[in-house]
Formats: sequence, structure tokens, C-alpha cells
Amino acid sequence: MGGITDDLLSGIRTTIGPDPGIRIPRAQVIEQVAEKLTKFNAAVLLGESGSGKSAIAKQLARSVSFGRVIWLDQEFFEGSGLNAIAKSHGLVHPLPRLFKSSGKGKNLLVLDAEEKFSPRSRGNACELIKSLELQSADSRWKLILTCQPVSWEGVQQILNVSALGRPQEIIHPISPPEITELSVAMGALTRLQPLSWRPDLLEILRNLKISSKYCESPDRVRAGSVNPA
Repeated sequence: MGGITDDLLSGIRTTIGPDPGIRIPRAQVIEQVAEKLTKFNAAVLLGESGSGKSAIAKQLARSVSFGRVIWLDQEFFEGSGLNAIAKSHGLVHPLPRLFKSSGKGKNLLVLDAEEKFSPRSRGNACELIKSLELQSADSRWKLILTCQPVSWEGVQQILNVSALGRPQEIIHPISPPEITELSVAMGALTRLQPLSWRPDLLEILRNLKISSKYCESPDRVRAGSVNPA
């Protein structure tokens, strides 16, 4: 499970632009989500593509002291039941048993990009989540779901199965970073600087996938202007 998590996390960028990249400050949002997880055993990061949901979840997973972090996506859950999935990944024990025996303290499970889940993969994810007993204060697991608004019905299905209830309390809307938060990148990524004169384009560049793609050429970062991420 650790190898699967590491592979998926390596594909989640927390910076924009060419490596080492520029980190957009999202500390306030991360603190708000962390606070929600102290009150509830789950948090839903709901936002459009490019708003930074996965990056926020990754930074939170690194900044909070969890006993274990497991990050899974739609592809992991494609299979004819949890036992078949475990065998396909070379796991000796059933998934619910592996999760229940995971370390001490609180652990974190992240299901990323729920909008990509098929009905079958969503059903398997529901079965695993149900086994974690998140509705109990004694559960050793916390759950983060990242999703786009278009997948809200699927998220409701997961929340209903896990018996978490009152979903409005665990939803955290994620908006793209404000222009002021992008100012750090504007000062370091030279190709972005001329766009500061175009408010209409700045609004588009709040989408982190677009802004990162725009700045992907290695020679567009001014050396020494910021610390590496």
C-alpha cells in the first residue's frame, strides 16, 4: 500500500512552473481543513478542476502527524470486489483487515478525484470506507475526499454508506487562489509578469493547472527569487 501511495503522491504537484517550482501559499485553507478533521472523521474538498484540491490534501497529509497515510484513486478500486482488488495488488490479507491493523494513532485515507470513479470503483470504495467505521469517535481513520461539483451525487453515496451524516458540516469548498496569493509566483515566474497588466487573463491563471502549464519551460524561473518547494 505504501508503494501505491508514494507513486500517486509523486504525481501530485504542490507548486507551479518548472521544478523546483513556486509554491502558492494556501496555509489558511490547509489549517481550516485540518481543523475540520479534528472535529469530524471526514472532510470533502469540493472544487473545480485546477483549484488545488489534491495539492492541499497532499500538503495537509505532510503537515499533520498521522500514523499512516494511504492515498488511492479510481484505478485502485477497479475490480470485482475488495478481495479481488487485494489479490491484484499482491496483498496477502483483505483490505479491511489491513486497514484495521494499520499502526497506532490516527491514520489518513485520501480518495482523490472522486469524479473519475466508475460505479464499480465507487461501490468498492464505499465497502472499504464502511469497514473503517468513520461514524464512531473511536475510529482510527480520517478520510479526505477530493471531488469536482459534477460528482456530488457520487460523494453523497459514499457519505451515506459510511453513515457520516450531516454532509454540510464536512464539506469544505475549495476556490482557486486569489490574485494576491499568486503574487509570489508573479514575482518569480518571469513569463507571468506581463500578464499582471491583464486582469482578464489573471482570472484565468487562477486555475493552477493552466498557470503551471503556461510556465512549464525551465528558463522561466528567475534564479534565487524564491526558496525551492
